[in-house]
This record gives sequence, C-alpha cells and structure tokens, in this order.
Amino acid sequence: MKLYIKNMVCPRCIMAVERVLDELSVSHDGVGLGWAECSNSLDESTLYQLEQRLEEIGFFLLHSNKEKLVTQIKSLLIQAMEQNQLNDRFKFKEYLTKDINKDYSLLSKTFSEQEGKSIEHYFILLKLEKAKELLAYGELNLNEIAMQLGYRSVQYLSKQFKQMFGISPTAYKNQTELDRKPIDQL
Repeated sequence: MKLYIKNMVCPRCIMAVERVLDELSVSHDGVGLGWAECSNSLDESTLYQLEQRLEEIGFFLLHSNKEKLVTQIKSLLIQAMEQNQLNDRFKFKEYLTKDINKDYSLLSKTFSEQEGKSIEHYFILLKLEKAKELLAYGELNLNEIAMQLGYRSVQYLSKQFKQMFGISPTAYKNQTELDRKPIDQL
C-alpha cells in the first residue's frame, strides 16, 4: 500500500516518517520524499493513528489523486536539485513527464489548480531559495551557485533573484539577517 505524504522535503523528513511507522509497528518496504510504501494494507484505526502522528510533526497524508500528483512533482524537483542534477541542459518538463509518465499539460494544469502557481514559478522559487542557502554558507561564489542550479549565467540568476526578492544576491549575502523560506512552504 503506497501512501503519499505532504511536506517531506529532505532526508530528515524520511527518517522522521520511518520512525513514526516503526513506532506504530507498520511494516514498510521503503520511504522516500513524499511517499511511504507499506508492506500490507492498513486498517482504519492504524491509518487514523498514522495520520494523527504525522500531522503532529508537520506531515499530512494525501487522499486525492491531484494532491498526490502535486506532491510527486514537488518531490521530483527537490530531488533533482538536492542530487545536483541541474545543469544548463536540465529540462524539467521532460524530467517530470518521463518519471511521472503523464503529459506535461496535465501536470501543469493540475499543479496550477492545486497550488495557485505554475510549475515553472515553483521551480524558480525552489532554485532561488537554494541560492539563498548557498549564499548564507559562503562556500561558493555566485558563478558556482549559478552553475550548480542550472543557470546559464550569473546575470540570469541575479536578474531572477532581484525580480523575486527585490534585492541582488550580493546585497542579500551582505545582510545581517538572512530571511529564508522553508522549502515545504513554497
């Protein structure tokens, strides 16, 4: 039985969900970003307990196919970014349609209906929040950040950053208080 779970965005989220499953003695075959594969079907009582425990730590079981699809899209894009798959040849539309095996127009329409923004806009926000994170660490220069996030140039990254946040990446880095948004709130 595959469960789809909203707000899973990192390896710690996977560990937290695994811990809840183990505490409830729910046998599972695997847990990934946005999903958990249970070995057996769950009775109503166990499913209810699982849902309550997940909500306590900020996760939500998804019930509708549209919610599941949106979570799958988000998880795939986060995964591609975290695994450094982005480069200037990365085509997120092809990446999504290949993995999900659905027409991009359906993915786009469903995502926009559920989230109130396009997949493209979400992906830009995702990359720019990652840019904020990398800027805060101070280990990479702007050119290296642009390359890691699949931008063709520093200028394009800077332009999007300024359009989205009203400040240049360099000015952001020089601020004393760096405001970042959690990925699960994008």
